[in-house]
Amino acid sequence: MKTLSFIQRLTRDLTQTNPSNLTAEERQTILDCVNASLQIMHDHAPDHSKVTTISINLAAPQAITIGVVQGSTDFTSYSATDEDMYCTIKITGDKIDNQIIANDKLLLPYSGATGTVSATIYYDAVALPAQYSSISSNPRYADTNTELLQGAYPARDRLLYRFAVGSPECWSVEPNGQHDDYRAVFRVDRLPISAIRLKATARLAPPRITFLDTITATRDLPIRYEHVESYLLPMVRGLLAETDLWRSESLRSAAVARGNAAEVRYSTMIPQTLTTPSNSVGSPSGY
Repeated sequence: MKTLSFIQRLTRDLTQTNPSNLTAEERQTILDCVNASLQIMHDHAPDHSKVTTISINLAAPQAITIGVVQGSTDFTSYSATDEDMYCTIKITGDKIDNQIIANDKLLLPYSGATGTVSATIYYDAVALPAQYSSISSNPRYADTNTELLQGAYPARDRLLYRFAVGSPECWSVEPNGQHDDYRAVFRVDRLPISAIRLKATARLAPPRITFLDTITATRDLPIRYEHVESYLLPMVRGLLAETDLWRSESLRSAAVARGNAAEVRYSTMIPQTLTTPSNSVGSPSGY
């Protein structure tokens, strides 16, 4: 089901029944109620529905040319891509490894002479999209299935001002709360010398829709279709019944009650496991 179709269902109970005539403020109120309901359902959802398999791709090193100014974090002549974000960059003239944090900005001020110099980007980091809240398993090499260890950096070179170059053995996740799109950064302990493909499992953040999704008919509603009528729809209607958009005063309390009941049903009736747990009967040790 498209998000816009769901919005059209909701307007049947509102003072404005034509979705095209909704004001920006009315549309925002509906959006808040839908996202609140999606987030509540996410909180009640079983753990298995919040975990998915992801691919983490680390590219081969890239040689570039950039313009730098001594004492400044700005650079020119090269526009960093999303793939470059938070990766290590070795810049000629600077003894300390740096990081790219924007399409034209470094983490640390450049300490070398001003000018246009050569540099190498090492793809030791990946900015995790906001749809993932955390990495829930040790990543593995896609070709060998070799597991990377979490947190422990055995190579002492990693603690020096020049990071070690080689095949990664460990990984960590760094917080990045100041960025709305990338809340965390996945990083490995060495600077890869060639392209690497990793696979891991990640926990999903609560789903949400955007203001644009309430206008265009392109976005699918981020929920299982069989949960729309029985759970999501009454929950959103219950929240809307507490707003000034609700049309029927006589149905207001009933809609709120049905919304609360739908939340309770979802939390108790949704399957908590993907398979039926197996049971076994045996004698205690020694008997």
